[in-house]
Amino acid sequence: MDRRSFLRTAACAVAVTAGCSALEDEQRGRRTATPRAGRAEQSEPRVREVTVEEGETWKHRLDDGETLENVVIDISADGAGYSLHALANDWTIRNVGVRGKWDYEPSNSPFTLSVPDGEGSGVVRNFYLGDGGPANTGIYVHADHAGDLVLRNLNIQNVTDNGLYASDPGSPERVQNGQGGAVRVYDSYFRNNENPQCRLGTDESLAKNCVAVNETGGTACFRDYWGAGVTFVNCDAYAPYGGGFKSGSSTWNERRDVRCRNRTYLENCRAKAAIPLYGPCRIEGRLRSEPRTEPPSGVPTSASEAAYESLGGSAGR
Repeated sequence: MDRRSFLRTAACAVAVTAGCSALEDEQRGRRTATPRAGRAEQSEPRVREVTVEEGETWKHRLDDGETLENVVIDISADGAGYSLHALANDWTIRNVGVRGKWDYEPSNSPFTLSVPDGEGSGVVRNFYLGDGGPANTGIYVHADHAGDLVLRNLNIQNVTDNGLYASDPGSPERVQNGQGGAVRVYDSYFRNNENPQCRLGTDESLAKNCVAVNETGGTACFRDYWGAGVTFVNCDAYAPYGGGFKSGSSTWNERRDVRCRNRTYLENCRAKAAIPLYGPCRIEGRLRSEPRTEPPSGVPTSASEAAYESLGGSAGR
């Protein structure tokens, strides 16, 4: 099966039902993450509310096969922060919300992901980071990501860097030696992040049914950073003062360090932007007008809603 056929198969397999993630992993031949004993395997999941005290940092690092679920991380106190890293194989993060504005300086990438094994997988589902904050990235995917990463039902708003920064796995050897892992984003919402809302960079990466709104600046809503051949399906970009879809990096292209590798593909996408399509690399596909500006169905609108999703409630919303 060639790359384009695979992407269409993957896209078709992604229904808007709540239980598709495991099926997607099975179709890719990946191992589904299972909870580690004594962690999150309770038959009746409970929400854990973590209140981070002033000047403190809540830290969690996932191991191979671990599941983290149903957690509210409250960083409302001055100088409170969090560090959530999943740099392992076959892990799952679901139903996690961050409450409060980030005002913590030591790290600008508090949520970092990677699947270093090319046969491994990682899943993030139902994640809320909508309260914003200065000097931080929403989600960063490390250059050593080599496996398959599925991100679904994200809500990332008002951060001062990229909402989703997932281009480094596609970086050339002389830049960061990216390992080429796929990052597939479904049913997610990005709003008013100061750098690209959704930044991808490998040829098997995909964004489907995502909405990006940028009312504040001139950066792109969706970007294929390396001109790698990322596919955007049923995505909407609204940027009255900025860009819609961008392919490639003018800086790298002008230095001749990096050449465009493939065309960026658009399928049934819409944009209303000052510059709807741009960049040094080729974009294939036509845009329709009248983009959506509200979150897709299933996107959590608060930290509590994200954490309590599997319980059918929204305590503290």
